[in-house]
Amino acid sequence: MKFLNIKVIVPAILIFLVIGGLIWHFSHRAEHLSFVQVDKQNTDNITNQIRSKLTGDVLDVKSASDGFITGAWIALKVNPQSDASFESESKEIFSSLFSIPGLDFVEISFIERPAIHKYGYGEIFTALSTHNAFKNNVPLEDCGYFWSWNNGKPYYNGKDPFNKVEQALPIKQGEKRIFLTFDDGPFPLYSLLLADLIRHYGHATFFLVGKMLEVRPYIGKILQDWGIEIGYHSEDHYNFNKLDNAMAKDEITLETATFKAAGLDLSKIKWFRPPGGDLDSQKENLVKDLGLKVAWWNVNTADYKKETTREQIASSYLSGLKDGNVFLGHQGLLKTIQALEVVLPIMKSKGYSFESL
Repeated sequence: MKFLNIKVIVPAILIFLVIGGLIWHFSHRAEHLSFVQVDKQNTDNITNQIRSKLTGDVLDVKSASDGFITGAWIALKVNPQSDASFESESKEIFSSLFSIPGLDFVEISFIERPAIHKYGYGEIFTALSTHNAFKNNVPLEDCGYFWSWNNGKPYYNGKDPFNKVEQALPIKQGEKRIFLTFDDGPFPLYSLLLADLIRHYGHATFFLVGKMLEVRPYIGKILQDWGIEIGYHSEDHYNFNKLDNAMAKDEITLETATFKAAGLDLSKIKWFRPPGGDLDSQKENLVKDLGLKVAWWNVNTADYKKETTREQIASSYLSGLKDGNVFLGHQGLLKTIQALEVVLPIMKSKGYSFESL
């Protein structure tokens, strides 16, 4: 029969395969991701200007943007035997740096031990101010400065140090919800940039390490004021499966004390995220006995891996889009902030809302 002629069948099969391949490609193609706008926000020029204005022993300078605000963090080495007035020195630095166009906030860390260790540099004093607050030249208690001494009482005046952001609209019945969670921190600069970016779109849950919160407790209070949910991530970030029950319990009770000292509302803190996701059934029961719920995840962006690029992080968020999914990310990474700058608008356009757990 003519229609069974191989000269007809083979081309027909090839055409069918090509058409099928094209249909599959366009129905499964990855979202086009453009980081052009993110790259335009390069802050190298601001970093260089900051360095040119600083004197003394400068350990580190970082500046970055989340697309809405631009911030900087500087670390200065100090002699632990000196009687330097950190407050007055901070004010002088703020006055100098806020002359740099486009710089919205600055964090300053005075370092006693310059060697990097588990929780950063070992700040003995940290300070935060915003450009808008500083230029008003009003008394300290009203102008948005935030101070913290290591193992001392934090100062926080309860006011939003950045521009107000409209609260996310109430969730509609049947709307698709996803849950953004971020472990570790608070970190200088990046935790605030990440939280500020998210609050333009909705909410999230940040799991904090007690020892890291002790260094900059003002960030915990700011996060709660911004509608970011805070969760437990242990006092020292130990592997819970390698601790006995008494030590595991201490890790949570000590962090509770840290949260309380930072002025956080403990009634709003109900979740525990095990460091590294290591939690056997015995420890899980211990956590529940302390009145906490264990926060797992089902989409791991792997942003903590050095080899993971911002493009891969962005793809993890988009490929994991499904109503009810819980995403795992981390606070101390610029590449995570840059990925979210690109994907949050896309996710929102697809009808997803961003909620706390």
